[in-house]
Amino acid sequence: MDILYFSPIEWNFIKQRPQHLAYELSRKHRVVYFYPQTTTKYLRQWLLMKKGRDTSPFITGTINGRLTLYQPLMLPQRSNVILARLNKNISRMWLQRLIKKEKLRDFILWINHPHQAGYTSLFPDQLVIYDCMDNWADFNLGRERELIEREERYILGKADAVFASSRLLYDRIKQKREQAYLIPNAAEVEHFAQAVKTELAMPPDLKNLRKPLIGYVGTIAEWHDMELIGLVAKARPNFDFVFVGPVGGNANINECNGLSNVHFLGSRPYEMLPRYLRHMDVCILPFKTGDFAASIDPVKAYEYLAAGKPVVATDMPELYKFEDIVRIAENGHQFVKHLDACLKDIEYSKHDPRVRSERILNHTWAKRGEEVEMVLARHIGENI
Repeated sequence: MDILYFSPIEWNFIKQRPQHLAYELSRKHRVVYFYPQTTTKYLRQWLLMKKGRDTSPFITGTINGRLTLYQPLMLPQRSNVILARLNKNISRMWLQRLIKKEKLRDFILWINHPHQAGYTSLFPDQLVIYDCMDNWADFNLGRERELIEREERYILGKADAVFASSRLLYDRIKQKREQAYLIPNAAEVEHFAQAVKTELAMPPDLKNLRKPLIGYVGTIAEWHDMELIGLVAKARPNFDFVFVGPVGGNANINECNGLSNVHFLGSRPYEMLPRYLRHMDVCILPFKTGDFAASIDPVKAYEYLAAGKPVVATDMPELYKFEDIVRIAENGHQFVKHLDACLKDIEYSKHDPRVRSERILNHTWAKRGEEVEMVLARHIGENI
């Protein structure tokens, strides 16, 4: 059965749950990955491509024989009521063209974000899956938060089945929908296990950094506790802290400004990440604690473990399933103490990277894809 997959994340951005699951679904289904581009972003990417800095497809493209990208132009500023209405009509036009072009008839609508709920009204006869990967309301305040909560109530009522990435999200959804299923996050284990199995050359931009090297790989956003990082970096001035990934517009890294042992390298290709992880001594997950962190199942934890790395994290309930191999800190003092303990284990040969890498073998995206297929077969098998 074909899947029209509405994603909140551009395919070529940092690989996360939507890209991984779309790829796994394409093993058995034809998947159309729908991610609208704003006109301003389109122009920026076009200019980059003209300069030879970006050759990836940004309007349409094919990843494999069964996964097609469709990234049409939309207007920016969704929060503007008039533009939002125009975008709805533009979206309808693009989707009509897409369905005709791809010859889609009976297909699954795969929804990843409450803002995509309106697409269901355009296709009232199609099956609907909602993959709840975050507590989206926690990203927003005021009217936008109320809108997201209202849209999610709507999509929960429409969906034939709902997936949740964490236990807290699952428990919340299960109270409203019987057809809820826990599908945690995972890692592309073989990719990240290269950091354990292979001698990988140190990336040039790490060569001038000191050991021990404490690392984070991924987007730096407003939910990261950079105040904590500032305190930890000051407490251990002989450690170098490196962040590999883009710094989001709402991220506050002021606490790290002027610290000579904190380094922000920016984005690096997914293919190169095992090389960076190979040469990090300890990996960190410095999330702000509270309601937001309680609903997160951090993909980076799986990737770090697949790479065999010691991990120190702030308090997140989903990490307690790995509490024997992940050190969880309740405050800054404990965070520093855990870093010291990890480094001491390495010094005295008490750290075996293979233990962590092997522990994560059943937490692959391929395995998650199989779990999703089992649910699809149970609910809509007669239509597949």
